[in-house]
Parts: sequence; C-alpha cells; structure tokens
Amino acid sequence: MPRSLATCAIGRPVVRTSRTARSRSSSGYLRGAGTARGSPSSQDHKPGFRDSTKPGSAHNPLRRRSDLVQAWIGIGLLLAALAATPLAVILAGGAGYDRYSRVAQHQAASRHHTTAVLLEDASDRPERGSAEARKTHYSTKVCFTDAAGHPRTATVGVRPALSKGTSIRIWTDNDGNVTEPPINPGAIRSRSVGSAVVAALGVHATAAACYALTSRIIHRRHLAAWETSWAETEPRWTTWP
Repeated sequence: MPRSLATCAIGRPVVRTSRTARSRSSSGYLRGAGTARGSPSSQDHKPGFRDSTKPGSAHNPLRRRSDLVQAWIGIGLLLAALAATPLAVILAGGAGYDRYSRVAQHQAASRHHTTAVLLEDASDRPERGSAEARKTHYSTKVCFTDAAGHPRTATVGVRPALSKGTSIRIWTDNDGNVTEPPINPGAIRSRSVGSAVVAALGVHATAAACYALTSRIIHRRHLAAWETSWAETEPRWTTWP
C-alpha cells in the first residue's frame, strides 16, 4: 500500500519498527536483576532491626550465672557417673567373685558331709509327694558321728513322713555342729552379680548426692542474695504515713 494511502486511512504516519529476538544469553537479565537487587530502593531496610543467624541466641534475662553453673555441674556428674559405672561393676564383680570363691573353698575344707539317722518319726503332714511337702521341713531329732568319730545328736529339718531309723545326709563343721552346705558356683555368681549391682547403684547415688549438695549450696546463696537485694529495695518500696 502506498505510504500516503496508509496515512490517510489511519490518520498518522506508519512507523516501521524492527523486532530483534532476545539473546539466548541471560547476562542481560542477570545484569538487570543484579542492578535491581543492588539498588538501595529495592531493599526493605529497617534501621535498628537485624536478623539473627544463631538459633537460641536470645539472652534469657531470668537466667543467672549460678543457674548455668548448676546445669553444667549436673551434666558433668551425669557423664562422670556413666563413665565410672562400667569400671565399678567390673571391679566390684571381680572382687566379689574372688571373695566368695575363697569363702566357698574354706567352707568346703571345714565342712563335712555325713550320714545321720532319725531317732523319731517326722510329721506326716502335709501329704508326702505334694508340692507343699517338697517345700516343708520338720524339725526332727537325729544322731550322727562327727569328723573326730564322736557320736552326736542334733535336731535338723527333714521332709515330712520320714520314719524312725531313716538315714539322711547332713553337713557338719569341724566342731560337730550341723551347718549349711558350702557355697556352690551358682551362689558365687549370684552374689558377685549382686555386688556389681550394688556398686553401680552406689556410683549413681554418689553422683545424685553430690548434685543435691551442690544445688542446696547454690540455693542458699540465692536466698542470701535475695535477702541482700530486698534489704536494699525495701526502703524505696515502703510508704510512710
């Protein structure tokens, strides 16, 4: 279309413009974005406010230095107790095992397993063979010969319904007194474990007692500080007529 006709049709001159495709490179956009972000007007800057990058960095005005000391003492005592417990268990368990082993050896050497004969009938209640009969023993008079060859009599606990003249096995000491059998290996292990448990509990009880004592001392210092502060503050709070 001729230029004059186009001008008459739309009422203004036709301006030819050329559109250039944007470059695939994003450097121009980045430069613009960087300029926008870098300009002071693009940032919402508020004087007096600053973001904290450390979580929990806010100071607690109610926390005293003594509170922090008490907390660290508690943590230290807990770690010390946890570290000392295995050592205490090993030492106490080993010492208990050695001690009870020596006791068992001494008892085995000084106690004798001998035969005794009932001099009277044992009670027949509860019924023989019942569960109660296996747990119940009745005091019955017996005679036996001690390690020195002297005849002796004693009263021992026997199962129900044993008749006069029945032979039983008993333990006696060097003096001819009826006694308990020597400690067996199972009893040695049980008592050693008991010593180890007591040692572990003792470690934690000691740590707890130390923490309680420390807390009491710090609490008394707090009370003394409060009394001092109140003595200074009370005159200013008191209103006289």
